[in-house]
Amino acid sequence: RGQCTFAQKARYLQKVGATLAIILDNVKSTTFESSALFAMSGDGKDDIEIPTIFLYAREGLQLSQALSENPDLSVTIGVLNSLKQEYENQCDNESCEPVTNAKIEPDDKESLNH
Repeated sequence: RGQCTFAQKARYLQKVGATLAIILDNVKSTTFESSALFAMSGDGKDDIEIPTIFLYAREGLQLSQALSENPDLSVTIGVLNSLKQEYENQCDNESCEPVTNAKIEPDDKESLNH
């Protein structure tokens, strides 16, 4: 966030050789649990080829701490189609919270969108 767009950040990271952009919220109190969902905006150009995601501050801190504690930690970014479909389409409890028993690992690399 701050003074430039998400697209500008991703474009800069791509230019210096990054293969992934993880943009962290600079508002320290934010978390996915209490913040509204929004889409990162583009600028009409389609020259960004690296995957780019946004994390609220608390989730960004959790990721940073996990990476500090385990430098060999591997993070996969994408949408697992089978998990997303099962997760979004179930309402097995009174509050309609998403429930899933799906495995987290994809059966094949084709089921993971980047």
